[in-house]
Amino acid sequence: PAGTSYNFSGIGFFYSSDRRPKFNFSIEPAAGQYFNGYGLNIEGSLSYRYQPFGSVVVNFNYSYIDLPAPYSDASVLLVGPRIDLTFSKSLFLTTFIQYNQQLDNININARLQWRYAPVSDFFLVYTDNYNSLNISAKSRALVAKLTYWLNT
Repeated sequence: PAGTSYNFSGIGFFYSSDRRPKFNFSIEPAAGQYFNGYGLNIEGSLSYRYQPFGSVVVNFNYSYIDLPAPYSDASVLLVGPRIDLTFSKSLFLTTFIQYNQQLDNININARLQWRYAPVSDFFLVYTDNYNSLNISAKSRALVAKLTYWLNT
């Protein structure tokens, strides 16, 4: 309401395991005030590197907001696997998949990258959005991008 002021306070921490082994993880919980209510958030990642071919990473984020009446509570869950594949020194494929519980949406994004010269790349990107309730397509796109480094 107009004329209302809020004080915010919270606590959180971050932990990341050693990145040198093939398997590593990170986690970051936080909790505290959210306007006139309470908020809780936990995010992190699990990662596995399969050298020299690529890696798989799963990122996650869960947020919960508890507000007093007449406002409603809310929670949001995001889960996003990422797969990086290396076919050669010049050809790469990166694929993201993200589930958004709040929007009932699944997004798939695949990017093929060809490095044909130093700092010069050709990208082919495919994006697909689905309604997660009935797996119906919302939108699709195919985009190409070419970059070339001009060294003068």
